[in-house]
Amino acid sequence: MKIAFILSQVVPSGPFIVAKDLIEVMILQGHQIDIFYLHGEIRQSYPVAPKRIKYWSLVDFSCYDIVHSHGFRADVYVHFHQQRIAKTSKAKTLSTLHQYNSIQIPFDYSQKWKMLLVEALWKRSLQSKDHIAALTKHMASYYQKYLGISRISVVHNGRSLPAIMDPCDPQLLSQIQTAKKKYRVIGAAGLLTPRKGFDQIIRLLAQQENLFAVILGDGDERQNLLDQASSLGVSDRLLLCGFRPNPTAYYPHFDVFVFPSHAEGFSLVITEAAACGIPVVCSKLPFLEESYSEDEIPRFEVNDLAGLKRALDQILRDPEMYAQRAHAKYSKHFTREAMVERYLSLYAKIKGN
Repeated sequence: MKIAFILSQVVPSGPFIVAKDLIEVMILQGHQIDIFYLHGEIRQSYPVAPKRIKYWSLVDFSCYDIVHSHGFRADVYVHFHQQRIAKTSKAKTLSTLHQYNSIQIPFDYSQKWKMLLVEALWKRSLQSKDHIAALTKHMASYYQKYLGISRISVVHNGRSLPAIMDPCDPQLLSQIQTAKKKYRVIGAAGLLTPRKGFDQIIRLLAQQENLFAVILGDGDERQNLLDQASSLGVSDRLLLCGFRPNPTAYYPHFDVFVFPSHAEGFSLVITEAAACGIPVVCSKLPFLEESYSEDEIPRFEVNDLAGLKRALDQILRDPEMYAQRAHAKYSKHFTREAMVERYLSLYAKIKGN
């Protein structure tokens, strides 16, 4: 099969990590892949070189079976060319939705006019696609109502750890190991934005003097988190580590992984933590109900610090048991190879229709 991947940008963030995994495994399986992107610098490597395009670029899609887009800009590009694709090729267009747009967009755009414009344009772009891939049944149901269409299929994310793990930064690793001699070390990772809810971890530190937090990632919320930690007097028990190209290398050094997000499509960092075999605590998010039971990953309500503490106490009573259960579920259902098989089945279904 020949697939054109259209990416909004080429960066190591959720939607484009998923695309990278799909591309790498599909190429290994003998499928022909081309990559096109619309914005920014290339910050992620691929087996084939991504080609920069503009919204008005006339890519010849006549040789492709599937045109698979990821992200707002990519979806808009395909929308602008949807009629041309339909007239000049047998390719079918597919968009993977990685978030709940009506929840995500207000976090990303502070100006109301811009928020409304992006939401309206993205919505129209999605309605014109031949098919939509949603990450969960809950998300599929949401988009069926939001978009007013039924041509939506569920494809769970998958993720696999690198065959060879890059080494940890010696200085940072030393800081984590020193902290573990005195504290329980809770780890977290992700883009530092309000939606990720990392402020809850800092507020928990103020209540629980036996905890130390390590947060991997960077973003616009970094200074606010540092200021919050300073005002609560917990700066000495918090490490904001910035972007790390190999975050999963640090996961095994955490006592527990905490994911306090307000909204998420299907968390890759939870999948990675389960793959690493460490215990995980997560806010109550819809994707968990279709992926991991509470016997595998305990939950808490967002902004309920007492609930977060209870979940941590629960998992730390027998962390190895919870880690083994989550890892077993991951190994069976949520590797990137399993994800690729689900997408190839969807491609065949779309082409058949």
